[in-house]
Amino acid sequence: MTIQSTTAVGRRAGPLTRDRALILGGLAVVLIALIAAVAWQTRDGEERATETPVAPAVQPVAQSAATGAAVPETAQIVIVGSEAEADRLRAGLNEAEAIRGGLGLAPSNTVVSVAATDADAQRILAATDDANRIRAELGLPSMEVRDLRR
Repeated sequence: MTIQSTTAVGRRAGPLTRDRALILGGLAVVLIALIAAVAWQTRDGEERATETPVAPAVQPVAQSAATGAAVPETAQIVIVGSEAEADRLRAGLNEAEAIRGGLGLAPSNTVVSVAATDADAQRILAATDDANRIRAELGLPSMEVRDLRR
């Protein structure tokens, strides 16, 4: 059995042989399977979106109305003279963060930098000045620098 088909320009194409019919039938089956898989995934995704979320085991601390959203305060850079001083200061800041979090306050935005020499401190100050110029252009508050080396 052969089926004759006509091309777009009106010429007759060659007969549709059994091999071509099997190939076209196989492609049709693959296309239907692909459409069914996409429809199934879409339906499954919609069901997941309507599921009720499970409440977390730990409830977040309510923030007071005075603090509003947890927006960090102005950035602070603290310059110290040794790594040991920096470690002690970081440990104290970590303890303070735990207390601030328990009170519902915004996290501190403090960075500890080590400047073993005056040249190191000058590089930190110059970089901070550059950053403050950029922050001013963006409408952000400038960073504060505290030198605890002296």
